[in-house]
Amino acid sequence: MADPIISTRPNGTIRSQRSKAGREFQHTIGGLLTKRSSVAHERNLARAAYEKLEADVAALDRTLALVGFTDNPDKYMPVRKNRRIFKKGEMLRSAYDVLREADGPLSSRDIAVALLEARGFDTGDKKHVNQVTSRVYKALLREQDAGRVEGRKLGQVMVWAIKSPPT
Repeated sequence: MADPIISTRPNGTIRSQRSKAGREFQHTIGGLLTKRSSVAHERNLARAAYEKLEADVAALDRTLALVGFTDNPDKYMPVRKNRRIFKKGEMLRSAYDVLREADGPLSSRDIAVALLEARGFDTGDKKHVNQVTSRVYKALLREQDAGRVEGRKLGQVMVWAIKSPPT
């Protein structure tokens, strides 16, 4: 389908569109046609901007090839940030729950796996488990600095337990 002709005034604003349809919905149809014309105009601008960006990326790829870069440039694109699976403070509260139910101290990885299992996530995904493990470790380090949990090295692994109140 061909792009509609967009009627604009000399100052660049889009003209109201009129229809030859029946009189009962004349204002509604006119408004919808005007809106459609405006959206089509925006689409054309976005398409032109996209094509310009594609040309820029192609030019950069050609320049990389000229200077001797032979690898695939897409491999060096930043990875999309992971979506949040815990709300603010929720991971730490859940980690405390796991520590309370445990028979003894747990490693950051054990806590992370328990949190992911409770949420129904695949614990076989090493990258995801490593990310959550790192977040659990950092959160529990802050809690250790505040005196709310105990952390000690067990070989190369840090194990955590809730600090018992002084007797």
